[in-house]
Amino acid sequence: MAVVATPTPDAPARASNLRRDAGTWGRPPGRRLLAVTAIAPAPVALFGRDAELLAVEGLVRESGAGGGALVVRGEPGIGKSALLLEAGRRASYSGMRVLTARGARSEQRLAFAGLHQLLRPLLGEVERLPAKQRDALLSAFGMADGDASEVFLIGLATLTLLCDGAARRAIALIVDDAHWLDRQTQDVLTFVARRLEAEPIALLLATRDVPGEGVETAGIRELALGPLDDAAADALLEANASGLAPAARSRVLREAAGNPLALVDLPVTVRELPEYDSRSAELPLTTRLQQAFASRADALGADTRTLLLAAALNDGDSMHEALEAGSILVGSRLTPEALAPAVSAGLVELCSWDLRFRHPLTRPALAQSAGPAERRAAHAALGEVLSAVPDRRIWHRAAAVAGTDERVAAELSEDPARRSERLLRAAELAFEMGRRDVVRRLLEEAEPLGLQPVAHVRARWLGALLDHGESTGAARVARLLEIVEELRLAGASEEAMSSLLAVASLAWWADRDDALRDALLAAAENMPVAPEDPRRLAVLTFAAPLRQSPDVLKRLCSVTPDTFDDAAVSLRIALAAQLLGGVREAAAILDASLSRLRCEGRLAGLGQALEGQALGRIWLGSWDPARAAAEEAARLGCEACAEATVAAAQNVQAWLAALRGDRAAVETLTADSERWCPPIGPSPPLAVAHVARGVAALGDPDFAVSDTERGDGDASVRRPATGWW
Repeated sequence: MAVVATPTPDAPARASNLRRDAGTWGRPPGRRLLAVTAIAPAPVALFGRDAELLAVEGLVRESGAGGGALVVRGEPGIGKSALLLEAGRRASYSGMRVLTARGARSEQRLAFAGLHQLLRPLLGEVERLPAKQRDALLSAFGMADGDASEVFLIGLATLTLLCDGAARRAIALIVDDAHWLDRQTQDVLTFVARRLEAEPIALLLATRDVPGEGVETAGIRELALGPLDDAAADALLEANASGLAPAARSRVLREAAGNPLALVDLPVTVRELPEYDSRSAELPLTTRLQQAFASRADALGADTRTLLLAAALNDGDSMHEALEAGSILVGSRLTPEALAPAVSAGLVELCSWDLRFRHPLTRPALAQSAGPAERRAAHAALGEVLSAVPDRRIWHRAAAVAGTDERVAAELSEDPARRSERLLRAAELAFEMGRRDVVRRLLEEAEPLGLQPVAHVRARWLGALLDHGESTGAARVARLLEIVEELRLAGASEEAMSSLLAVASLAWWADRDDALRDALLAAAENMPVAPEDPRRLAVLTFAAPLRQSPDVLKRLCSVTPDTFDDAAVSLRIALAAQLLGGVREAAAILDASLSRLRCEGRLAGLGQALEGQALGRIWLGSWDPARAAAEEAARLGCEACAEATVAAAQNVQAWLAALRGDRAAVETLTADSERWCPPIGPSPPLAVAHVARGVAALGDPDFAVSDTERGDGDASVRRPATGWW
């Protein structure tokens, strides 16, 4: 709602009210005051833009004594329009006359189209201009015959028209998307902007932060809008999309990278995704986001656009891969020079041989702007380029298939039996990656298709791991042992042995009785493997470490990175070696296992390996490397929403804090980690939390336990701090 002002006899009284209610923002001193018959809505706040609002407000306030211009620069969606809209609201609220214009790509080739939009409310006053200026301006708008090429004269006419209007009432000129204005309008606006020092006129222009694009701003003040900081981004997201699941919220904050438009629009697309895709699937963008981040590519050459599409669909940042795929698509050899226009447009950055998009949303915006046939062709080209990288090649080949293809992937298999087997294998890999939500979905898809006997048992094994969460209770261990025995009887001896090793490592933390321990030992004896097999010895160690001879440790520590195909097996063998005191020997196995798990992207095993590495380094006195490993484990756990991993990593950090004497940090970390621990039953993270608290207590010179804390009654009697009570 704009301010409407008309001269009246009681203008001074009404002006007093205006000053009281809205301040004197933008009123020229000594000018005749006007009565306000309608007041615009009160100004509102913008998240994280206090400093920018002050800069804009200062420009408009100063226009009373002498005007000026300000160019607001920033990437698409960064909040330029919101800032200008608020500036216009505040200017109207203070009594200024607000004239607005907005650049449009469709009118870029129409000379003076933007200027006509801006000055249209003032055209009724054009007859007051000197004859030459009037004729030049009207000719520019096609309202009179004459030469419209005299940009200087047209600019002078614009300035005169504005100054005459501002003599009666201060003016705020708000021009958005100035980079899309026609060139003639841009020239006139820069002419005017440099001549406002003595006039009650404030000019604000918003343009994209792209080299060579937009209004020429030499000699004009600029205000750069950057991304919102973490606190402002979080507050904006909460205000517009409260109730998002933690994983989806984290994804939106990461993808938006502080861009306000993305923080507002992305939650809409995230909510439309299935739960299992909210953390990994490509986020579909709203039309606004797609246009904001992909539109700059429209003006680029065909070869550059093809290269950008290949880079956007690639699952890596290699410029070489994008160039090779682009060359296949265009049928000729492309060089890095073809990317120069994209760099100039601010779409990508080249770092050595990496090609990186300046904003995370540019990649999906470019991908979604292409047609289905273009995307399939680009994926096929990438699959050809990545022939030496099987896992990435098959992913791109699958994306290039329009129907079913038995050679490509699980969901594209024509044979139901093969499809179910591939879905099961995908579920097993998803479990290793820490994607339990995906595991459940894949199992639900595989089971109706009919699984072979061994595959059916494998599916039950995964289901049992999921259904019991992170619990390590004896009942769960016993149930898993039953499934291991079914695998052995079905002839899947390798799967049975690996599964038994996993069960045994869980059982170490369980509240075991003699029966459960004997069951583990019997299962190890029944496995069709050699007696000295490190996997069998590791199971015996987890079940009854005190019964093992020194030769067992020697055999466990003989494992090399190439002994087993599965890095998770080597990891569990290293953990068994730690139980027998072979901390230094186990460290080498852990390091090798960790490297393989990292390369394979198996986040679940990687978190466990980092925890084991951190504990081993604590025992070896390497506290700084231990802290680094624990911090990485905590980050991985947060990204994968693996609560047990986060809790375990925090408790290792608490242990380190205890060793350093930081008891406050111990309490904070252990209290936070306990929120993730099961309320009933044994828990590995809870056990480490107790160890951390114990270490902290032992190192506290004032440590003592009252009788009340012991439950002995008289709190006034203090026991000496000489041991455990």
